[in-house]
Amino acid sequence: MLKRCSLSQPSLDAQTASKWPLIDAQTAKTVCVSVCVSVTVNRLKSEHNVEIHIPSDADTTAVRIEGSREGVARAKAELMELVDKMVSSSSSSSHAN
Repeated sequence: MLKRCSLSQPSLDAQTASKWPLIDAQTAKTVCVSVCVSVTVNRLKSEHNVEIHIPSDADTTAVRIEGSREGVARAKAELMELVDKMVSSSSSSSHAN
């Protein structure tokens, strides 16, 4: 169901790495995940005609989705799938270390 975004381990090609020589692997992964989430949220907004509000403060975890009942349900399902993949990817990489 998820499109256009891979949650596999990010890799930096030589050209990208040379532009950002001081970036470490964890920072690169964080940036990749952030971009992936942003792209996915923007796609969901457009495809399902919904508004998605993600809190910027770390104390709040509630995500609000507004729109038609169908659009909200579909966007919620895809967001939950993304979260599940992120959690399983995170736990897999932490077990590998």
